[in-house]
Amino acid sequence: MTVSSSRVRFQPPRLARALTWALALATIAVALSPSLAHAKSEFNDVDQSSKFYAEITWLADQGISTGYSDGTFLPYDAITRDAMAAFMYRLADKPAFDPLKRSPFTDITTRSKFFKEINWLSSTGVTTGYADGGYGPYKSVTRDAMAAFMYRLAGKPSFDPPARSPFVDVAPTSKFYKEITWLASTGISTGWSDNTYRPSLAIARDAMAAFMYRFDREVGVAGSWEPSNPGDSKNCSDFSHWRDAQEWYERYYPYHGDIGGLDGDGDGIVCVSLPGHP
Repeated sequence: MTVSSSRVRFQPPRLARALTWALALATIAVALSPSLAHAKSEFNDVDQSSKFYAEITWLADQGISTGYSDGTFLPYDAITRDAMAAFMYRLADKPAFDPLKRSPFTDITTRSKFFKEINWLSSTGVTTGYADGGYGPYKSVTRDAMAAFMYRLAGKPSFDPPARSPFVDVAPTSKFYKEITWLASTGISTGWSDNTYRPSLAIARDAMAAFMYRFDREVGVAGSWEPSNPGDSKNCSDFSHWRDAQEWYERYYPYHGDIGGLDGDGDGIVCVSLPGHP
């Protein structure tokens, strides 16, 4: 992986492998779709007649999804927000990351499944969770939220949304309008034949495989998420409120450790003398 500067898009190694397969097959059909026509599915509930068979096989080949212990992929089940975090972390090639000692979300603990992946997704700004402080790990990912996740994962590329929506059920005032129209502009999602996008619809796991394949091919994950090391430029006296100190610590700790020495007892809660300390 080569990254020339922060937030610069790179092409993950998995994309290079996928393109190599496509060139080897050397057919028009392959040029327009994933190059897995003769690959054998790793899942016992997915075969070559399955919708998005090639994309699901690609997802497994890249290690983005390992399926379930019984050998199934469950293509028609809705993808949950915790699984989405894991998929995106793997799509980004599992960047080096040490999770925080305390969860940034009220409904996620350090023992939660995919804690590291959810913590990483939060640290990058790809997800901010809900207003109540929760992440909603078992909630289904809706199509509008998926657009927002992917737009942020791509590094929030410059994009001016159209004045007129390409979808009859998404207005310029709709939540995530910019992200949805950006997604459409890339070809990752084209909506349905009736010109709907269906923003509140939960995404099935097979459709998520298709979205991720197209994202990897057409856009790619943003460059390095790692912030530059600020050194010991901050101590508790530099902050007027505990929350500000805690946010600074949570931004840099996963990549550089407690460089400011703000967490004296190592419990993940910093500057306990500041106003607002819980």
